[in-house]
Amino acid sequence: MSLTSSTFKYTPIAIAEGYDFLNKLPLFKFYDELKSISTTQNNNRTECNNLIDYEDLQRICNKLGYILCNITQISNIANVDNNRSCKYLNYLIQEEIENVNSDSNKLPTLYEALKKYKTSYENYKCDFEQNTETDIDIAQTIKQLNYYAEYLYWINENFENIQDTQEDNFSKFLNTFIMLYNRVLRYDTCNQSKKYLTKLNDFKKEYDEALEHIKTKYKDIKPKTMENDEEAAESCTTGKEQDQEGDSEFPLFSSIKSHITTHPAPAAPTHSALGDTIRDDTPEDSNDSTIGKATPFICSGVAIFMFLFILHKFTPLGTCLRKNKLIDRNRMKGKQDDIYKLLSDASQIPHNIAYQPIGY
Repeated sequence: MSLTSSTFKYTPIAIAEGYDFLNKLPLFKFYDELKSISTTQNNNRTECNNLIDYEDLQRICNKLGYILCNITQISNIANVDNNRSCKYLNYLIQEEIENVNSDSNKLPTLYEALKKYKTSYENYKCDFEQNTETDIDIAQTIKQLNYYAEYLYWINENFENIQDTQEDNFSKFLNTFIMLYNRVLRYDTCNQSKKYLTKLNDFKKEYDEALEHIKTKYKDIKPKTMENDEEAAESCTTGKEQDQEGDSEFPLFSSIKSHITTHPAPAAPTHSALGDTIRDDTPEDSNDSTIGKATPFICSGVAIFMFLFILHKFTPLGTCLRKNKLIDRNRMKGKQDDIYKLLSDASQIPHNIAYQPIGY
């Protein structure tokens, strides 16, 4: 399993596909450089020796070591500091672990091995931390927001490089973030908002600062309203209510939400952490499927009927068929007349019936 073949849709490269101005920011450049590095080398590293019985995890460990050998070059090109490089690598490792579906009991062994890299790279003493979130759906949606929030951070830091962006593009990006944020706040975390309050406040802080920068260029820009945790707690809904209410209120979000949510949208091409495209099959609604399958047969039947009607009424072949039909009809009528005449004549012929006396 390649380190570049995660199955998750919301990654920096995938997000940037809808917004060209994001390509100019360090977050995109970092992942783009990571993608360009060859990860085909799989030399065993001493830090990963204790994973010899766990092939998938050992492969992740070895290839992370190869990336760390090049991390200084990547960070310099992308202009990303050590802390953020480590943060992005943490996201990458989590996605790869999720991708191989490894036994969670084996993960501490992997992270013990990853800690050994701190002594190998002087400038990059990353703390690779295992994700302890037990709710997988919430963990995934929070990670999605992390990527959006990172882009907001870089909008704040590098606004001079993207200030020629059209107002409409800024609005679309901000509204997408807000819809994702509001949905997470209202549905995914509303029953335990205090647990995620710090993280959500960090997201809001990045958003507020980015909006202020954008307003220096477009003072009348008006994105959607962000909800607060108190409002979300009052209207907290889950399950079926979430599916019905959320999709009607957030139609744009319902078309882009990830397959990892509780109520997945119809599958679209998904992307790896580094931009690979992967397609997933999603079952269709049974009623729509039945109608869809019947439609070609109905259309074909109508088309054949119309073709035969036109052929019969408006072509020489139709005239010929009608003439032959008339001839056949006349022949049949003639035969019927002959039979009738024969029966009629037979009825006029006298018949002598001989009676025999009955003896006693």
